[in-house]
Amino acid sequence: MNKIDARERALTGQTEQTLVGIDGMTAHLGELHEAIEHLRITRKTLLSLAEEPGPCPS
Repeated sequence: MNKIDARERALTGQTEQTLVGIDGMTAHLGELHEAIEHLRITRKTLLSLAEEPGPCPS
């Protein structure tokens, strides 16, 4: 049973480490999605401003 217990502890440790890694990658993925969304908003704003007529010359 010692080998089974040791294997179970090892697998449990690997599982916990993997879950921590997944949590970190999930957080990073969220940050990347947020950065992409900010770029899309910036692009949309700049294109909108470029389409607006400029001030009338005096």
